[in-house]
Amino acid sequence: VLPIIDVLVTLDLSHMGMGYKYG
Repeated sequence: VLPIIDVLVTLDLSHMGMGYKYG
């Protein structure tokens, strides 16, 4: 089970261009 909060944070950071995980 993936950590939903982590996924949301990752997508949010990626959207802001910080690229936390998915660049």
